[in-house]
Amino acid sequence: MKNILNLVYDIWDGDDPIFNGKSHYPNKIFWDFEDFIKSYINSFSNSDESGKIVIKNHKIKDVYDNSNEKFYYVICHASISIDEIINDKLILSEEIIECLKICKNFNLIFFSHHESDNENGFAVLNNIGVSPKQIYIVNNNYKLNHYVINYKSEINVYSIMYLPIVVALSLEKNDIPFDAYEKNKFFMCFNRGPKIHRCGLLIYMLKNKLLDDTNWSFIPLYSKKCQNSNYLSLFEDSELETLHDEIEYMDNLKIKISDTEVNDLEFDNNNEITIINPIYVNRLYPPDIPHNYKNAYINIVTESQFIDLGNVIHITEKSFKPFFYYQFPIILATHHHIKSLKEKYNFDFFDDVINHSYDNEPDQKKRFKMITEELKRLHENKETLIEFYSKNSQRFEDNKNKVIQIGKNKSDYLFIKNLLN
Repeated sequence: MKNILNLVYDIWDGDDPIFNGKSHYPNKIFWDFEDFIKSYINSFSNSDESGKIVIKNHKIKDVYDNSNEKFYYVICHASISIDEIINDKLILSEEIIECLKICKNFNLIFFSHHESDNENGFAVLNNIGVSPKQIYIVNNNYKLNHYVINYKSEINVYSIMYLPIVVALSLEKNDIPFDAYEKNKFFMCFNRGPKIHRCGLLIYMLKNKLLDDTNWSFIPLYSKKCQNSNYLSLFEDSELETLHDEIEYMDNLKIKISDTEVNDLEFDNNNEITIINPIYVNRLYPPDIPHNYKNAYINIVTESQFIDLGNVIHITEKSFKPFFYYQFPIILATHHHIKSLKEKYNFDFFDDVINHSYDNEPDQKKRFKMITEELKRLHENKETLIEFYSKNSQRFEDNKNKVIQIGKNKSDYLFIKNLLN
């Protein structure tokens, strides 16, 4: 018997369905859910054709005519939030809402395998007049289950494993051995989007001469000058007065390439990447260059989200790299990000030598200060940490193996299979 997943679309171009939401928001990004199933979910069954998911596309009328089958209206939203979608009342038409109320075999899925969505969206969905048992929220927010508990809701939630799994499988191609020999720099810190916590961190490290001992990059895809009012979310007024030169430097910095990527990557005038080393084609993008990682002890990860808005924990590929590449991790993210990584993957954060108490601080300004003070302390005691590194290779190997095991996880496949008839 085939594994059939019935997808419903309300707008069609002839015989071809249009992604739900795309016609209402032509300038927003919506992913292709059918391609996600075929290229990612079906890869878990390898050559076993009987395990693959077969997609059947339907119109709303089919839901009424086939009450014994399950149907799903999937909104693969990439650049628009759930609360925006609900409040605008464009994608979820009266026809869709009415069908959800009448047909208990009809279900609504908000899906985002790369991104997270905040608590506001969950709160709004919890009160749209549709049975919560027919609603699914699937994204990369590790706090979805907390929402269910806090709201005493019956909405179905799933924190998808797509990013960790894809990253783990890709990193395996960059396998390098543990190397206890002295490294070129103490820190590394790579930055793409010019977000306030990334700029603020580099400003602090520049002021305190920590960048001299850091392999760092800053490769923004767009120009963004942060005014002092923005930096007040990280620094006190008195601190900002002493950082004028460093802020001006960051505001005028178009690009800073890492120490060792000059022979592997090229950048055009818009900072778009061209891979010139064929080894890294078809790897992660932007690609990982292993010698970047093997030449630094501490990886300062500047995650996608640091400001605590929306009660979100969004763990991206960035957080897994220190563990694969035998590095100490420091992670700038929303609070309890590290707690989630420990609970979910049991990573060793080397709490016996690094103080990660910043992870428990909900106030972003205090959390930022705790992180920067810890970086300064670590650098002042670098010889102790380097000695510890050389004597504890097995702990770093264990972290790497935990990343590799993530690549064998099949929970995403099992979640989709559970949706079937």
